[in-house]
Amino acid sequence: MSYVETMINYVCDQYRLFGDIEETLDFLEDEIDFTRKEIREMIEAGIVED
Repeated sequence: MSYVETMINYVCDQYRLFGDIEETLDFLEDEIDFTRKEIREMIEAGIVED
């Protein structure tokens, strides 16, 4: 699994745990080195794949 795939999976897992995109973005903004927009795009891409 590539780094990008790993990050997308991590972000989407966190979204599933929080259940709310804004709370997830708040949490992940402090945890990983991606912008809020990039994190939102990962979540949206992960939702489509499910």
